[in-house]
Amino acid sequence: MHVHALAPILAEPDGPVTIVGHSMGALVALGLYARFPDRVKRLTVIGLPYFPSRALAEASMSRVALMNRLVIGRSWLAPAICYMKDLLALPVFAPLAGMPVDLYRDYWKHTWTSFSRSLFNTLLASDVAGLLEKVDRTRISLVHGRHDPIAPIEHVRTLVDRFPDLALRELKGGHHLYLMYPRLLNRLMTEALTEGAV
Repeated sequence: MHVHALAPILAEPDGPVTIVGHSMGALVALGLYARFPDRVKRLTVIGLPYFPSRALAEASMSRVALMNRLVIGRSWLAPAICYMKDLLALPVFAPLAGMPVDLYRDYWKHTWTSFSRSLFNTLLASDVAGLLEKVDRTRISLVHGRHDPIAPIEHVRTLVDRFPDLALRELKGGHHLYLMYPRLLNRLMTEALTEGAV
């Protein structure tokens, strides 16, 4: 769904592009690369949510957020909460969620349809290993937090064991590395472009 929506953008530039994706965006970026390998020069994925099985993905995603648990459990409360998003998105609640205000407000910009479909059709349905089998992995740089509760690093390490030509850079931190290390991530992405790897 997301790959199809973004595909026309890859036709616009004159040459191959560099794509950077975080979290679900990392899955979409990998999907774009697998579909249009000749249009992608480099790929940097940050906080890639990879799970060896759907059951493990559902269990892990359910632990990190109440909304995920309600959606995965197909509770009637999930769409009701989405319809109350304008109230729930008030900045006063951001500290309770442990998130910066801007990130917290962005979290609530989704609709019930966009949230549930993204969760089921992208986060839980992506075949990351299958996509990696189809592409030149030497053009991919993985950046991941060692303490990522949303996308546990131990699963990403199994990908690197399976595909030793993947470059993995582990950082001390959680899922939102760009909020913690913006300069470092910008430097890593620049180095990946100039040197060909992180």
